[in-house]
Amino acid sequence: MQVMRVILERFLATIVFVFVELWIVVTYPGTFLQSWKRARAEGRVPFHAFPRSMDEKLTWRKIFDHDPMFTRLSDKLGLRDWLKETGTDVKMAPVLWAGFSPRAMPAEFQQGDVIIKANHDSGSTWAMWDNPPERDVLIAEMEQALSVDFSRRHGEWGYKGVAPRVFAEARLGKDGVPLRDLKFYTFGRRIERILHSEFREDGRYGQVFVPDGEGGFSRLGRVPWGFDYEMDVPVDNVLPRAVELARTLAEPFDHMRVDFIEADGELFLGEMTVYTLGGYLPNGGEDPDSNVSKAWDITRSWVVRTRSGGPLKRFYLGLLKRAVDRASASTNLPPA
Repeated sequence: MQVMRVILERFLATIVFVFVELWIVVTYPGTFLQSWKRARAEGRVPFHAFPRSMDEKLTWRKIFDHDPMFTRLSDKLGLRDWLKETGTDVKMAPVLWAGFSPRAMPAEFQQGDVIIKANHDSGSTWAMWDNPPERDVLIAEMEQALSVDFSRRHGEWGYKGVAPRVFAEARLGKDGVPLRDLKFYTFGRRIERILHSEFREDGRYGQVFVPDGEGGFSRLGRVPWGFDYEMDVPVDNVLPRAVELARTLAEPFDHMRVDFIEADGELFLGEMTVYTLGGYLPNGGEDPDSNVSKAWDITRSWVVRTRSGGPLKRFYLGLLKRAVDRASASTNLPPA
């Protein structure tokens, strides 16, 4: 009897998942198409209603998991408020000024060792020490950035509720000394990948670390995706502190990319990224059998835990949780 019940439930889940996938195609055609093109480029067919790969789970997150915390974390200024509330002992670059109107920004923050950013998107930055635009051009560019609803560009729901502002931030580092980035791909307290990188005059340098199965991390001997050269720089001075901070910050979430900046030997939090690269991860994100894909347990997501939504959505989430639990029973990951 128990076996028959399991068979019937799996059959029902398959039918429901097919209908949900069709609903995704009709309701979110742009988001679906982006994921489909990336998967087909890797020779795979994505299935988002029962996501197995990390890329599929990122698309699933965009559509289904509307955790209110994603809005706070996507807001580059709201993140700072959250850090204060949690009492996390981590530095960020000092904010010198913030406002809703670029025209209200004092001229003193539009020159020198200052970087101007928009809080509601990814990529709107102006380094005032590096050949900055004229004031009128700068203001026009900032106003244009503020007018864009970034949540529509790649279907990144977390940006939807962010009130657009611009702010001036103190520069980290100094001329002649490149900043280094540390990006942690986390799943709760588990860290499955670390990307360490810097930009030099002759190109982009990077190195990747993965769990060594003994509680530490080992360096992969290859050039990371999107980089020009492999970097071989010791990280012993910052890695232990960064690892502990990344685990602390990411613990409440099923997945989060935690980004740090290493400047003058000090560690600064850059941002917490909800949708890495707009919704995909090179080198493993498309593969359901990769460790990064298996490490992401979407049953820990806010929407599955709270069963947010109407009765049909809750029914689907219940079937999805049981299907994921069955699939995860055979997943073996080394310690990380």
